[in-house]
Amino acid sequence: MSAPLRKPGRILATLALLSVTACGATEASEGPTYAGSERPVTQGLPASNSGSIAFGAEYRFESGLTLMISTPKSFRPSSTAYPSSERAVAVEVSIFNGGSQSFRLSNLTAVAKVDGAPAKQVVDPTQGFSGVVDAATDLQPGRNVRLMLAFAMPAKSAELTVSVQPDDTGPAMANYHGVV
Repeated sequence: MSAPLRKPGRILATLALLSVTACGATEASEGPTYAGSERPVTQGLPASNSGSIAFGAEYRFESGLTLMISTPKSFRPSSTAYPSSERAVAVEVSIFNGGSQSFRLSNLTAVAKVDGAPAKQVVDPTQGFSGVVDAATDLQPGRNVRLMLAFAMPAKSAELTVSVQPDDTGPAMANYHGVV
């Protein structure tokens, strides 16, 4: 007996998550563990007129899911990194489920752009950007998870945008932006 066919959008979202989470995640824990106190939280719409959120700020979706993407940190990929690049940036994506229902991590999609062009994710096991996370994991209410992502960057400073969508069937999206 064959399995039923799935919607192409759901399959693409799952593949995107698998590529995003290939850099690893930490185990879920209770409550937010963000550094600092009383961080401003952007809710519903990005805080600026340009439609972007500064790296390091929190964004709360209507579902209660709160997201924070750390300030990107530049590093030189090792010789075993793929794809090969002179420079890359690493970000930590923290997700807290403040909603009343569990959140399926496989519903999450994240894409990056460098100067408006699609960015390639860097896999660098030597520097800890490897390992596959179980995409079928549910993030229970009151719990959080952290994912580490790395993206190839040009040698000179460039604009980086990381867009995260908790559900590929809805319009909600957080767009983090900055120059790195």
